[in-house]
This record gives sequence, structure tokens and C-alpha cells, in this order.
Amino acid sequence: MRRQAKGLGLVFYCLELIMLLHKNIMVKNYLNYIVNITNCQGELFYMTKNYGDRLQQVRNKFKLNQTDFGAEIGMSQSHYSKIELNKVKPSKTVLYALKEHFGINPNWIMTGKGEMFISPEEYIVKGIKLLGAQKFSEGLKRVLADSEFAEVRSSIALNELVKDIVHQDLAVYLRYIIDLWQQKDDRTRTWLLVQLERTFPEVGEESKKDRH
Repeated sequence: MRRQAKGLGLVFYCLELIMLLHKNIMVKNYLNYIVNITNCQGELFYMTKNYGDRLQQVRNKFKLNQTDFGAEIGMSQSHYSKIELNKVKPSKTVLYALKEHFGINPNWIMTGKGEMFISPEEYIVKGIKLLGAQKFSEGLKRVLADSEFAEVRSSIALNELVKDIVHQDLAVYLRYIIDLWQQKDDRTRTWLLVQLERTFPEVGEESKKDRH
């Protein structure tokens, strides 16, 4: 079970601001990258044997061919393919580009140890340092007000609610339900709703009334 990364909502907003204001990358594309980052927190990747295999794993995860992936990190397809074939080691520049554009952990690329992605908190700190506290906070408020991110705002509110619950056992169950829902898998969400409606039929009836 993938566990929700700490500060999920702030990660979305922080990265959106950094890349929009500093790199001029399309927001929706970058947020898709962050979805992958947060969904993979806590997963360890040891199955690949060398850096070339691990780079291919990253590229396949983002569903990019060698040409497009290489272009994202400033490389030609021919040069990039040599790295995947383990003919050329990734330079520090390449590792930095992978970290900046895809949030990839350089140590994982070279050694296979640790997590594929760097921690979301690292991006938050970087955003504050890059933009300054004032600009960062102002931009964060504007993004939070965007209706496009209503679901993320709800997630933040739910997490705050769970944090304030005194009874720890109840908080554990609520976090588990939130984790399942935020996987954004339709089958999982349908299953979860069915279980909740069976357990709390009166709530399900009220929900149906509200929808009509």
C-alpha cells in the first residue's frame, strides 16, 4: 500500500510555482510529474541492476520515448541512448537535470539504493529559497484559490482534521481511507464507496438525497 507523502498538497503548489516562475514549464505537465512523485514515496526500487536500466525505468514511468526524454534534460537521442545502454555514465549535469525536471534521486540512479524520487519536502525548501518567503507565500495563496485544485484543498483540510483528532485509532482509519481515495484508481474508489455505504447506510442515503 502506497502511503500518502507528508505535505502532499503543499508539494503540488510549491512545484507548480517553482516551475512556472523559474523554468516556464507548463503547469499541468509538471503537476503530472508530481503526482508520480508523491504516489511513489515510500517505494524502494532495487530490481534493476545498473544505471541504464534504472534510467529506462524512469523514462517508461513517464511514458516518454528516448528523443522526448532526452530533450527534457537537454540531450540528443543518440547521446541519451548510450547512457541507457551503459556505454556512457550519466554526468553530474545529467543527474542534476534529472533531479530538476523529474525529481529523480541521483543516488538511486547511480547505486540503486533508496527511493526513485527525492523527498517532496526538498522541493518545498527549494521553492522558498528560490522565490523568497514573500513571493512564495503570495503565489501559494493564488494557487490555493484556483478551483482547479479544489480536490487538493479538500485533502489538506482532511489531513488537518485527522491531525486534530484525539483518538489515535480513529485517526489511523481515517488516514487509511484518505490514502486509498487519493490513489485515484476508479476501481479502488468504487470499492471504497461500496464498503462505506454498507457500513454507514444512513450516510449513503443522505448523500444520494443531496445529489438529487
